[in-house]
Amino acid sequence: MKFFSKSYLGALAAIVMVSVMLAACGGDSGSTSMSNGDLLKKAAINMKAAKSYNLDVNIDNAGMAVTINGDIDLANKNSALKMSAAGTNVNMVTVGGENFTSADGGKTYVKSDSGAASTTDSFTKMWDSFNAADVDKSASALKDGSPATEKIDGADTKHMTASIKDLSSLAPSTGGGSSTDGNIDLWISTDANPTVRQMKLSGTNEGKALTATIKWSKINEPVTIKKPEGVQ
Repeated sequence: MKFFSKSYLGALAAIVMVSVMLAACGGDSGSTSMSNGDLLKKAAINMKAAKSYNLDVNIDNAGMAVTINGDIDLANKNSALKMSAAGTNVNMVTVGGENFTSADGGKTYVKSDSGAASTTDSFTKMWDSFNAADVDKSASALKDGSPATEKIDGADTKHMTASIKDLSSLAPSTGGGSSTDGNIDLWISTDANPTVRQMKLSGTNEGKALTATIKWSKINEPVTIKKPEGVQ
């Protein structure tokens, strides 16, 4: 999953540029007896098939803070997100392939190009490139976290941890032949239809300090995203 690639970082820069220019399911536990690797593989399948969720991203890369939060309608390819990068706040709505951006907290919007929208591709498409075979190769490296079970946004989850190097399927590429190095933690729901509820990365990216937390909630809950009114 390449969610810290150079194209991703470039997309974040596009958010800043645009703003300047603008001046899940129910069921009793049925997965707690599964191995960490099998639970992760099953959850990845369900994440790939998800129709909607709320995404919450917090990243600190070499002191640069980036946040993304909002609803994503995967079935219809729509989204409504609030983003912050380098002290600049941007609201972005994507409906029917069109992108609308606001730099005043959502009071007014203008139509924008697709560059900023690609920022979220690394998070919405990450499960498409998930490789179950990589998990099988490194199954023994996927250890229980501490604590081994936790509630994340009300959901009972299994906490597991591994070195990013040992779990190559989840290792983000940074381009130029280098990769992010460090640890990865995952929290996966233990209901009948497990999903990934939280992921944390801690380490370095191209030699610079990196911490990141990604959370998925309201998975497959109904969401309505409409074109902003009064687009200028």
